[in-house]
Amino acid sequence: MGNGRKVEAVVRVNCSLGEGPHWDGGSQSLVFTDILNATVYRYHPVTGQLSSTLVPRVEGVGFIVPVDGRDGEYIVGGDKSFIWLHWDGSDGGGKVKQILDTVHENPGNRLNDGKADPFGRLFAGKSPWTMGSETSPGVFAQEQGALYLLSPTTGKAEKKVEGVTLSNGLCWSQDSSHFFYIDSVLRKVDAFDYDPLTVSLSNRRTVFHMPSHLPEKAVPDGMTIDATGRLYVATFFGSRILVIDAEEGREIEEIKLPVENVTSCTWGGENLDQLYVTSAAKFTDLTTYPESGFIYKIMGLGSRGFDGVKAKIPILAQP
Repeated sequence: MGNGRKVEAVVRVNCSLGEGPHWDGGSQSLVFTDILNATVYRYHPVTGQLSSTLVPRVEGVGFIVPVDGRDGEYIVGGDKSFIWLHWDGSDGGGKVKQILDTVHENPGNRLNDGKADPFGRLFAGKSPWTMGSETSPGVFAQEQGALYLLSPTTGKAEKKVEGVTLSNGLCWSQDSSHFFYIDSVLRKVDAFDYDPLTVSLSNRRTVFHMPSHLPEKAVPDGMTIDATGRLYVATFFGSRILVIDAEEGREIEEIKLPVENVTSCTWGGENLDQLYVTSAAKFTDLTTYPESGFIYKIMGLGSRGFDGVKAKIPILAQP
């Protein structure tokens, strides 16, 4: 592709709904989920090693975030629950240690994208289960979900944003003063003022609308941010990553991929200058897009991002 960009398929597995990429700088590895198959993966780029495990007793896994200071320990979003998972990285080796909390509101919803803020506090939102949970074709029950914080002290979920339909991308500015958020059905990116002392969100406003030249069904999905503050937004039904200047509310660049459903992205590599991208084999024509569900690496972007932040959950250290 032009401008020195290079897109390479690095994990050739047709994930039904690949999501939740998280780069672990300590092990130089990428963890991610296949939501609809309740499976988590770990990929080591240097060796090419790929391992996976089912998360027991759940139907779907929305996210996976390592726990700070505890090798082989993760928080995953299993169905409606925040789950403490032990996984040594071996195939099939995952074991549920504890269900920390279950969000019982709106039984048709599940936990979707989750990520820790720069201080290790874990946020995750809810979304409808799949497109099978539409009230009619293309229409979801509106504003039935929310964005939650998993309290580091109690291990319980606290509601932070209400009236959400399909919670997706989330990231923070480098100075932690702003939080960026996507409710996919709104087809836009919003920003909040973020107070890291009180963990409060305020002054919600829209910083970007989906461009009109994309298909009407294309929606923003997962998202990350680079060191300059630019947002990188995956587009489901859009076949691309949108690079956005959030301050000016404009698109800077589009990076096209050989799949229809681009789901999320995160920075990785030794210098954090490679963008890892997840995709989905569900809800697409595999004859037209045979590489759907693969994990991609984009190089030559001329920018870099941040290491994935691990979840700091002090209550897990208690007997």
